[in-house]
Amino acid sequence: EILYEGDTFAIVAKPGGVPSHASEYIGKDYVVPLLQRARDALGRRVNLVHRLDRGASGCVICAYADLDDAAEVTTALGEALAAGQKTYVALVRGEGFLREDLLEKAGADVPSGDLKREGWFVVDRPIKDDRGRENNATTTFKFVASTGSEDAARASLVAARPATGRWHQIRRHLNGLSHPILGDSSHGNSRTNREWRKERDLPGARLCLHLCRISLPATARTPAIDCACPLPEDLRRVLGHMGNVGDASEEFLNEML
Repeated sequence: EILYEGDTFAIVAKPGGVPSHASEYIGKDYVVPLLQRARDALGRRVNLVHRLDRGASGCVICAYADLDDAAEVTTALGEALAAGQKTYVALVRGEGFLREDLLEKAGADVPSGDLKREGWFVVDRPIKDDRGRENNATTTFKFVASTGSEDAARASLVAARPATGRWHQIRRHLNGLSHPILGDSSHGNSRTNREWRKERDLPGARLCLHLCRISLPATARTPAIDCACPLPEDLRRVLGHMGNVGDASEEFLNEML
């Protein structure tokens, strides 16, 4: 789906389970990558300005590669993306509470373990890259709604705004808060993932992380843009198994989307 189509770039909606680029690590079950899908939908060559994890979904910016100044436009969009704001929605295990003795280790700037009560709060905790090098990483989170303690689902809807772009940053910061993203096979809980796949409509290749909104400032070569991507149907089905979380999150989701 094309969310925005301008003179120098477009924004498309990436489905969950679709790789951003073709890769030898995808495995035997070939899935047409987003890059090729975007080229087919737009009818022209494009470059992806950023990527999303294969299991995630949401907004992806595509710079047109057939322009005379394509390299400059791509660079400008990368700078705008770094200066702008990305808002993600994640469906996570946990009810929005964290033991107070774990807050400092998680890098959470909150006075209590009731994460739902804090509104937007910052997690500032370094993250190692794939070569083992430690880099500063900062994410702002909001626990929008959670199930009650009597609900077997024990889950929350969380909004996330990363200030840095480290490898698996949101996934690792949420796992540090003891609220791993549903479907996360690298930083999540395998038993919980199996339970949600078996009983609560979680698709096998799905990571419950969705880039729902991108806001970019104007540059010398590109306009300001504020683009939203609706929550896909597969995540809405999972959300339907989270008790009253869907209803309690409706106002926030309507504002974001």
